[in-house]
Amino acid sequence: MLQHDKNSSLNRARTKFKILASFYQIVSQYEHVLQVRFPPVFEQFGRWVSSVANLDALKLVSFGCIVKTDYHLKLLFSTLTPIILSLIIFLYYHLKLPHLRGNEKYQHLDTCTTLFLALTSLIFASVSTTLFKTFQCDRYGDDPNLYLVEDHQVDCNSPKHETFQYYAAFMMIVYPFGITALYTILLFRKKESLLSEERDKNKSLYKIAFL
Repeated sequence: MLQHDKNSSLNRARTKFKILASFYQIVSQYEHVLQVRFPPVFEQFGRWVSSVANLDALKLVSFGCIVKTDYHLKLLFSTLTPIILSLIIFLYYHLKLPHLRGNEKYQHLDTCTTLFLALTSLIFASVSTTLFKTFQCDRYGDDPNLYLVEDHQVDCNSPKHETFQYYAAFMMIVYPFGITALYTILLFRKKESLLSEERDKNKSLYKIAFL
């Protein structure tokens, strides 16, 4: 009974955290998507929330003060970091697995799966937004050249940026489409169990409870 109450409390806290993170990820995009100016206090709050909720480490640590950064570096950082973290989770799972017995193996799998799904959920919105912004170009004044809206120092017609556009197109398969497909498959396979009134007691659902 105590274990069940503990799991229920953990699930409720996890759900609240997920809703809160998703809400702030949406709020952080207001200024960019709506293209309107808000009161300075709200703009500062929104930009700070954007750095935290969207896990923009380059802004959080003022990385631009150390080395020269541009949108291409941000694109690489935002797309490769989750892959590296996923590999760390994968290695952690396999390194610890030989030392576990019986139910411990299933609990370890549930823990690592939950960590991976939590990671994908947290980075989904921010990485997807970064990928789509790679194709958002515009002209300014009488200059006929196209420049990236997110970073005006990037010439959209340059061979370098065209290469990064191909890279972003490939990463769209991995992130906005790949993560969505992964969630769909995981939930569809457990459809009957999820509809059951006893789903809270079904241990096979623990690993996808974050969804």
